[in-house]
Amino acid sequence: RRGRIAGYYRTFLSRTGVPAGLSHWERRMKAGWTFQRIEAGFLASNEYYTRNGRNDRAWITSLYRTVLEREPTEPGLQYWLRQRRAGANRQAVAYRFVMCDQALAKLTNKRYREFINRDAHPIMQASWTRRMQSSYREENLIGSLVSSTDYRARH
Repeated sequence: RRGRIAGYYRTFLSRTGVPAGLSHWERRMKAGWTFQRIEAGFLASNEYYTRNGRNDRAWITSLYRTVLEREPTEPGLQYWLRQRRAGANRQAVAYRFVMCDQALAKLTNKRYREFINRDAHPIMQASWTRRMQSSYREENLIGSLVSSTDYRARH
């Protein structure tokens, strides 16, 4: 957990985490927060917001680039700007990005490649996306992969 959280500091804030900050996020994990919720916390932080333009347009554009690895469409950008003007806080917006179909499909493929050296079949991408959007955690995906015959065949 600590290594993953330290990675968020490097990836999103371009710095190393201080012990108090790492401990803060570890306590959140122990309280039941998922990695996705913590990732959204970093993306919604004042520090990330400041590093990424200090305005909603620039910040939302950075979410598209960072989370979805693509440029926003103008209609998509306008949608999120309207959400912010309507009162959605940065944590809620960042969490919706992290938990959207595109982001979770990317995460599923990343874990499949990491543990069984291939992309997930589109049906499995959709299945894991739905599961993680309901009650499953990324740890469930990893557990499923490391207990698979594909994983055992490689290790």
